[in-house]
Amino acid sequence: MVQAHYRTVFEIGLSSFPWGGLLQPGAFVVLGLLLSYFGKNNASYKFFGIILAGFAALLFLIGTVTYLPQFVENFHPPPQFGGQKESFSVSGIVFSYYVGDRTPCFHNDAGLKGPIRSGIAIRIYYKEGCIQRIDVDEDFHR
Repeated sequence: MVQAHYRTVFEIGLSSFPWGGLLQPGAFVVLGLLLSYFGKNNASYKFFGIILAGFAALLFLIGTVTYLPQFVENFHPPPQFGGQKESFSVSGIVFSYYVGDRTPCFHNDAGLKGPIRSGIAIRIYYKEGCIQRIDVDEDFHR
């Protein structure tokens, strides 16, 4: 029996994390704290700075909880025009995602040179629909 040689093509981690979406509220936290600090003589600036920093910190926390995951067959690439949803199944388990999702989970498509193709030998590690790692058999040719 021939041993398959799998190569990891995606693994959830720091590089897959949507830092841009998470760090946007961070700028407003800093702005609010600066406004509060430098607005010492003006009570309305100080109050507005504290409110701005608090609201931005809340958005940052919500974003963190939203983005962090709780840690092929029937391949359907996204349509040429319209929605960009891609789906496939492996051993009867269906995976579906939008290409533009802001998530650390796998969300690439074949149009963007993603690794998923119909009939490819693949191993998927996931939890609650979040694809955390994909291994593709390098020796598999169809």
